[in-house]
Amino acid sequence: MRLFAAASSITCNNGIVVIEEFDRVNSIFLNGFKEIIAENLNPENLSISFHYRYDLITGSYYRLFVRLRDFKMH
Repeated sequence: MRLFAAASSITCNNGIVVIEEFDRVNSIFLNGFKEIIAENLNPENLSISFHYRYDLITGSYYRLFVRLRDFKMH
């Protein structure tokens, strides 16, 4: 709030304040992010997951899970 108050006090009557922001969580998460992750190491249910999409609007990561025993995807 203090930033906006200070910015508005130094702008002209019809001035605008432009703030640029980026998705920090996404940049932190992708640094060192693995495309494929072993999810369940139990030999009966050995599963892996694949990153396949990131939604910029919701900040959601989507992964596809595959059980290797029968290649069932969920």
